[in-house]
Amino acid sequence: MKLKPKKLILLFFLLFYSHSAFAHRVNVFAWVEDQTLYIESKFAGGKFVKHGKVTIIDPFGNELFSGLTDEKGNTSFQIQKVMDHSIIVNAGEGHQGTWKVFAHEISGHEPEDHEATTVLEQRSNIQSTNLNCISEDQITKILDEKLKSVHGQLKIIRQNKENKIRDIMSGIGFILGIFGIFALMKSRKNQP
Repeated sequence: MKLKPKKLILLFFLLFYSHSAFAHRVNVFAWVEDQTLYIESKFAGGKFVKHGKVTIIDPFGNELFSGLTDEKGNTSFQIQKVMDHSIIVNAGEGHQGTWKVFAHEISGHEPEDHEATTVLEQRSNIQSTNLNCISEDQITKILDEKLKSVHGQLKIIRQNKENKIRDIMSGIGFILGIFGIFALMKSRKNQP
């Protein structure tokens, strides 16, 4: 029995369809600065998600924000309450990515736990006596500058790690698919 052209074409699309689906996966990254939640979104290949729909949901399923990304895949949201925020970026045609910002990541708010508040007050009193020569604004600016580079490095590391695993699995699947085609063709040749 010969391998018919229709079957060969179908086999070809099945092998390469899953690889192209990974190329349109949406990577979402979010962080908090000064009570503003900043969101970046890109496709796995590095292209920006232009005008993608961004939805932010609270832990109870209520929609807190709905908007669109700009030309560079960015948007922002002013945080109203300290709670977990789930971010969903929908780039259309089923291409979607998510990110979760936990309540403890949101800076500038006092914890609701009384004991934790007391510990923070004690620490701030100790720090203020030791650091009288440096203002709080100067410390904040220094930390913000230092953390921007860390933020960029973490984003790159996260994206590279995900891409490596995905690329390795795609490569293994591709190689196995090629060997499968050759084995099928060889078995068909050997049949009378």
